[in-house]
Amino acid sequence: MREKSETARRAEKRAEQVEWAIGIVSAIMIVAIVGFLVFRGVTTTGGVPSLTVTTEQAADFAETGQLLFSVRNDGSRAAANVIVSAVFDDGPGEEERRSVHIDHVSAGSTKTGGLYLPKGTTEFEVIVEGYADP
Repeated sequence: MREKSETARRAEKRAEQVEWAIGIVSAIMIVAIVGFLVFRGVTTTGGVPSLTVTTEQAADFAETGQLLFSVRNDGSRAAANVIVSAVFDDGPGEEERRSVHIDHVSAGSTKTGGLYLPKGTTEFEVIVEGYADP
């Protein structure tokens, strides 16, 4: 049998060192990720959703009546079945309401949607009516 040359032995040793270095870095990353997740789980328990809605009128709102909105959850807990409504006057003294249900708004996230209002509606109020715990 032929013995390995000195260069081959050095190359094997170098490859082994690289493998160990990659393994150590990977283990450190896994421990850091697990530690972060445990920390977040312990420190962000409880709390309530903090839902706010902002509106953006589409450029052709007068033609289509589509009102675009965003719901932001700044709370530490998710919200399910979020109800967003637009309240507006539909004639003298008559108030009308249009609503949409959003399935889920995670903590720290934003969801967008739209409501169709009658063409020519100029004054309206968009509110979050409620939510359920997921």
